[in-house]
Amino acid sequence: MKLYNQWRQKRRCKKIVADLSEALALMANGLRAGLSLVQSIQMASLELEGALGEELATVIHQVKLGKSLEEALVAMDQRVGAEEVSFVVQSILTLKSVGGNLVKHFDSLGAILRERQKIYGKIKVLTAEGMMQTVIIGLMPPMLCAGLAVLSPDFIAPLFGTVLGRLMLAGVILLEGMGLLWLRKILVIRV
Repeated sequence: MKLYNQWRQKRRCKKIVADLSEALALMANGLRAGLSLVQSIQMASLELEGALGEELATVIHQVKLGKSLEEALVAMDQRVGAEEVSFVVQSILTLKSVGGNLVKHFDSLGAILRERQKIYGKIKVLTAEGMMQTVIIGLMPPMLCAGLAVLSPDFIAPLFGTVLGRLMLAGVILLEGMGLLWLRKILVIRV
């Protein structure tokens, strides 16, 4: 159950990050139209569907209940836990306290987030071939063993029937596992 919840949280986080640049564009348009920051966040929460719309609606609800916008945004950052959301929230808080043009800031943040998404997509495409090769290399020894067991059981029987065979089999499993972990570590690129 814990793994399932972590998987759902990770999937939700990815959806929020994917919609973040669109939310920034909507908020920038709202600010250009003369709305306040809270009103533009509310407009974006109404326009966006999915997890980010729900999170922004929660921020607006907390503001209506008496929390400051800063506290509501920090609470959203803690709930979501994504690096991109944290970056956006911290930049909003900094600009709000220091002063500056939020419209230009939202436009540039949106462009940065869109470029990041493009880079993530390219990395995923470039490592997909390596991932498939890892799967094939990982499945080859067990499939070969199963094929030999079906086609020629007498040939593979010493591998399971003798002490030396079992030791060799344990060594192969250990080395295969280490190799797969190593390949996985090579193919997981953090940006």
